[in-house]
Amino acid sequence: MIHPINLLLGDEIIGIELGVYQARTTVMLLQNCPSIKTLYGVDNWLPFDDKIKDSYNDEIEVSVSRPEAELNFHVAHNHVKYSGFADKCILLKEDTNKTAERFEQSFFDFIFLDAHLNKEQFSNDLEIWYPKLKKGGLFAGHDWNCDVVRDLTYNFRTKYNINEKLSIGDNTFMWIKK
Repeated sequence: MIHPINLLLGDEIIGIELGVYQARTTVMLLQNCPSIKTLYGVDNWLPFDDKIKDSYNDEIEVSVSRPEAELNFHVAHNHVKYSGFADKCILLKEDTNKTAERFEQSFFDFIFLDAHLNKEQFSNDLEIWYPKLKKGGLFAGHDWNCDVVRDLTYNFRTKYNINEKLSIGDNTFMWIKK
């Protein structure tokens, strides 16, 4: 049986997840997409405090202390280690913007944005990472219910005249790059 992700992106897929936290999404991708050749996961695993607004205009305070950040780092590595697919995953502890310098344009088959939710970070991730995606690649992200993510995504698509179908579900957005 041909896996749906193979039909969409082909074999030997290279992807990246920005914002790994505890690597739950990382492991889900590895375990459910057999055509992944390499999956990079990038997170700085640093403490942070943010206030974000969701679609109900409720302000949510999101914070992670230093001990929590360190715990998340170790949990992520153990999740990957015991996933059965550790040989396909490379976790990088660094800032997502700095990591982008490692990769050529049009390198990835898919990119999944799920990093820090402040306006500057998300805007930078859109601008810096979209050129790293191959034509025909899948560009996706999480936290669609947050005003910052939703508004900046719409603005980014308008700015670059991206007219491909935008799919939204389960608090996730995605489109295929043409």
